[in-house]
Amino acid sequence: MSPLPGPQVGGVAAVPGTSIVFDDAFRARLRDLLIWRRDVRRFRRDPLPSGTMEALIESACLAPSVGLSQPWRFVIVDDEAIRAAIRRNFATCNAAALAAQSSERAGRYAKLKLAGLEEAPCHFAVFADRGTAQGHGVGRLTMPEMIEYSAVTAVHTIWLVARAQGIGMGWVSILDPKVVAALLDVPMEWKFIGYFCLGYPSSKTPCPSWSRWDGNSAGRHHRSSLNVNAAAEICAFCAKIGHAGWHSACSFSTDAWRLFPAGEILFSNPAPRHARGWNRG
Repeated sequence: MSPLPGPQVGGVAAVPGTSIVFDDAFRARLRDLLIWRRDVRRFRRDPLPSGTMEALIESACLAPSVGLSQPWRFVIVDDEAIRAAIRRNFATCNAAALAAQSSERAGRYAKLKLAGLEEAPCHFAVFADRGTAQGHGVGRLTMPEMIEYSAVTAVHTIWLVARAQGIGMGWVSILDPKVVAALLDVPMEWKFIGYFCLGYPSSKTPCPSWSRWDGNSAGRHHRSSLNVNAAAEICAFCAKIGHAGWHSACSFSTDAWRLFPAGEILFSNPAPRHARGWNRG
């Protein structure tokens, strides 16, 4: 595989030592990207072009990390026997999660599609290497969990880069971390962050599916809104795409309006034997 290009902005490769100015058009498109990112669970089976996964990981390695430790470790899961074992573990864990639901929610939970493990052409896992010497421990003496947080920034980065290419990504969290680590035969000091499905979405959804998982508005899960003006702006967006009736992607709390004045922020919130390893740390 030929070397991957360096970071690019607007199609122009970034030159070391230079400063890049992002204009209003770029910022608007970036916001669109954030709005239209989805946790995808329904995939087409079409394979991704050769080298796509490696190129996405290359971009993910541009994510920030504590002390420049770059502790993320990517494991691309191609082995069908391991994928089947992951699916079985998901089924076991999901059955336990279903049993934990209240009687009134169990039926709705059972209808949810919570993973695309069968259809997605690409599977990969992300771990945080808590034993990495890179970065010499800078920034994590009092907060060692910064290693895991750094790996999560890489996950978010790859998610956005994939979405920008029309590729969907889904985070499968209903798994036993110990089982996954054993199946992938990773070093003991690697902490499991998540298992991910990657591929072209089978459909485009204007609103996040999690916001629609209940059959009534009271049960929906909504994105927290920042303030009255921001909520009104996003509601205008919902109206534009035809969801003005219930604004599932941006519903806000009128109680929060009364508690906080407009304008204030309300909420902030070595390679394994059986799989290809990708270690850019």
